[in-house]
Amino acid sequence: MFSSDGEVSEESMAAFLRDFMQEFLEHTARVLTVIPRANL
Repeated sequence: MFSSDGEVSEESMAAFLRDFMQEFLEHTARVLTVIPRANL
C-alpha cells in the first residue's frame, strides 16, 4: 500500500484517503461553526 518513502502506491487507497480527509475537513468546519473558539 505504501512505498518505502511513505507514498501511497495503491490508487484505491489514495482515493480513500483523499475522500476521508475531505469529509474530515467538512466535518471540522461544521463543528467550528457551532462551537465558539473560546470553548476549544
